[in-house]
Amino acid sequence: LSLCRAWNCVPSCCNTALEEAQAASFGFWRDAFGAVLVDMRSYAAQLMMRQLTPVYLRDTEERRSQLDAALEALRSAAAVFPRCMLAMLRHAAGMLCLACDPQWELYVYR
Repeated sequence: LSLCRAWNCVPSCCNTALEEAQAASFGFWRDAFGAVLVDMRSYAAQLMMRQLTPVYLRDTEERRSQLDAALEALRSAAAVFPRCMLAMLRHAAGMLCLACDPQWELYVYR
């Protein structure tokens, strides 16, 4: 096995034929989580562009402060999201490899 190496040479439920499906599933989660980061960064860029408009410049200090605070919160979230994404991908990989554990049913709540 190249994906769930811990189960090499161990009788398990996995075989190399399953690895294509496992890789596709992991790719789905990688792409889905990556799209969230792209969306956050894109939205932050759009908010930054609004700061350059005459409407923003003419608006009240309170409303400009609200937009600025929202932008800063979004930037902060986008900055820490890669670490969160990595943790979620590790979890997804672990769940995919759980299928290779011959005693997987011991870990699944019914």
